[in-house]
Order: sequence, then C-alpha cells, then structure tokens
Amino acid sequence: IFIFLTAVLVFFTRPFAVKYLKIGDESRRNINSLDGQTVLCIKKISEFDSGEVKTKNGVVWTAKLEEGQNEISENETCIVSRVEGNTLVVKIKGV
Repeated sequence: IFIFLTAVLVFFTRPFAVKYLKIGDESRRNINSLDGQTVLCIKKISEFDSGEVKTKNGVVWTAKLEEGQNEISENETCIVSRVEGNTLVVKIKGV
C-alpha cells in the first residue's frame, strides 16, 4: 500500500510542483536574466575605460562597451548585451 500511494502521489504532484514552484528554471533567475535589460549609466563608459551602471533593482555593476560603440555618458540609458564574469557588456539604447 505504501509503495502504491507513493507512486500515485509522485505521479500527480510532480507536474504541480514543476509548474508552480518553477523547479529547473534556475538559469533565468540568476545573472543571465540581465541580458537585454535596460540599465542606467552612472559613471561614464568609454572605449578604453570601464564605467558603472545601475540595474532596475538598484544594484551597481561594472560595465564596458560592446565592440564598435564610442562612449556612453552619465545618466544615459543603455541595454545589456551579455555578461562576462562580473562585468556587464552594454550598448547604447536604440543602436
């Protein structure tokens, strides 16, 4: 009886747990969720110098420019292209 009840409960509760508890969806909740996010530049970023950006949740990150970009001045919005280690690679919004 125990084995039967265990099998039935696992069979019927697993889809509920996966759907509502978001099991197995770790990658989008972590650092990869920053890709494509709009951020605010709080320290000027140039081709040869890193700067800083602030995300929507208020976290300040070190940032560098995407290849082919000139510079991003303070208080300008930009978009995160990708994450390299603990540095965000950003580009000017609309480019």
